[in-house]
Amino acid sequence: MGKGKGKSIVVSGGDGGNATDLPDCSRVRVLLCDTNADSCRHVFQLLTQCSYQVALVTSRAQLFDTLRSEGPCMDIILAEIAILIANESSIMRYIKRDVRLKHVPVIMMVTIEEVSLIRKGLGFGAADYLVKPLSIHEIKDLGFHIKKN
Repeated sequence: MGKGKGKSIVVSGGDGGNATDLPDCSRVRVLLCDTNADSCRHVFQLLTQCSYQVALVTSRAQLFDTLRSEGPCMDIILAEIAILIANESSIMRYIKRDVRLKHVPVIMMVTIEEVSLIRKGLGFGAADYLVKPLSIHEIKDLGFHIKKN
């Protein structure tokens, strides 16, 4: 995984783990936004291990750009809470006001130190949260957040 330079990296998942234990998530598109390189690598690996299609961004600016261009194609947005609630939650407001994006569930990733921010993120419209470090079981369950039409 390289460092982002204004472009997202789209990868279809592989069979890095025991594929017989994993649900088929190959049609689920996840927009991952994590500015911490180690955490980003870890979550990216888990997502691809579960066969999710992943668009990866590593900054707030990249997240806005990707939301504008590819956002409506995403099934889930998985992002750090700090980015989601920064600047009076401008990203969450953008997502919730855009008719093409407001149906996409936003899952916040928080560290144990950020747990106090969860209520704020939920108040801005996030669907749920996961506490880092994430596990394969939490990643497998992301599909439950996709709204069935």
